[in-house]
Amino acid sequence: MTPSGQAGAYSRSTAIEAVPWRSQKSRSYGSKTRPVRAISIRNRATEPVGFVGLAAAIVSGDGSVKAVQHLPAIRNLKPNQTNRLEMRVTVTVLTPTDRVVFYVSELSDRGGVWKAADADVAALIKSAAKRLPIP
Repeated sequence: MTPSGQAGAYSRSTAIEAVPWRSQKSRSYGSKTRPVRAISIRNRATEPVGFVGLAAAIVSGDGSVKAVQHLPAIRNLKPNQTNRLEMRVTVTVLTPTDRVVFYVSELSDRGGVWKAADADVAALIKSAAKRLPIP
């Protein structure tokens, strides 16, 4: 479990573990305050990963994806190495019922290159949002 109370997600085939964090930092932009979101990613494999592309999907209360914000790519992630990325949501204004969903959008290792299809990601997010309603 993470400090924010959310379980980390990982992929068995690539052994990449991504854990979301809720940072205490925020920055004021005029009258708006944008909190910082963070994700920690770790390579649990025995071989290095050449490229990992992460993205954050901003999801409304009904499960529809409002926007997708791509994070800077992580290159040459060594075995058991952890990397943490912080971001501010800049693609849209967050409402209290919005969620930020981090996911691996691209991955390149010795096994080849993998890229997530936007339609598949949106369908997975929508089905998860139906099962996990907003408290």
